[in-house]
Formats: sequence, structure tokens, C-alpha cells
Amino acid sequence: KKRTSLPIKKDNSIKLIDFEDIAYLNSKDKYVNVVEVNGTRHLSDKSLNSLNELLPDYFIRVHRWSPDNLYSRNCFWKVY
Repeated sequence: KKRTSLPIKKDNSIKLIDFEDIAYLNSKDKYVNVVEVNGTRHLSDKSLNSLNELLPDYFIRVHRWSPDNLYSRNCFWKVY
């Protein structure tokens, strides 16, 4: 089964964030911010490398600290 969301631990539960809703991830110190297209931020204690392994191919690592979702950036893609 193909994964469609990223699990983020929040308090005593796990929130599943759809890949399509993620704009980008960036790391600061030992934490990773998962930022949704609508601006909502989630803090993960997983490493950026471990989260990056879960992401689909349309996320590219533009910088060492930040994989981006190309589909969330309208200027990168044009649909014919």
C-alpha cells in the first residue's frame, strides 16, 4: 500500500498530514518543522533524514536542511 501521509507525534496522539498539504520541511537544531500549504506548522522530533525517506518523489531537497514540495509551488509546474 502506498503511503499518502506523514505521521507527526502531537501530545499523546499521532496526526497524519497528507503529503499534498505539506509545503516544505525545514530543520532547526534537532527538530523539524513540517509546514502545511495553509501555513500551519507542526514540530517533529524525528530527524530530517528519517522524514525525508517517507516523502514521495515530488519532494526535492533544495537545501541540506529543507526538502520542498514542488506541487505546492504553482510557479514551478504548468499543467497542459
